[in-house]
Amino acid sequence: VPLSSSHEGWTALRSAAWGGHKEAVRLLLEAGAEIDGCDSDGRTALRAAAWGGHEEILLTLLDHGAEVDRSDREGRTPLIAAAYMGHKEAVEILLNAGANLNLDTDGMTPLLLASYEGHEEVVELLTLHLSIFNCNLLIVLQM
Repeated sequence: VPLSSSHEGWTALRSAAWGGHKEAVRLLLEAGAEIDGCDSDGRTALRAAAWGGHEEILLTLLDHGAEVDRSDREGRTPLIAAAYMGHKEAVEILLNAGANLNLDTDGMTPLLLASYEGHEEVVELLTLHLSIFNCNLLIVLQM
């Protein structure tokens, strides 16, 4: 179900996710809305929910198979959006879903953006996640 609603390609699902409308998201998914449909800038419903810090919608979209690392035209992922906006719980949900901590096309990382914006709790969470990842990587490399 494409359900495009504007010249910029905003789908009904992306609009509902952006606005934090949980029931609308659920109904649209039941009606067959394309989970990773995106607007003209490549932004998905998952990225919209991450930007808005809508945790329940993030979980719903991920449960329905949304691609956690789908980036927009600028290379920005849902994790980068959540970190930039300082949504700690959203960042945690995305990390638990396996979100990648890679750079966007401008060389920005979720950690750098959260730090720049002064989101201390998000910085702590991302730093902890990076520490665990690096320890696990060292163990694998030493095998």
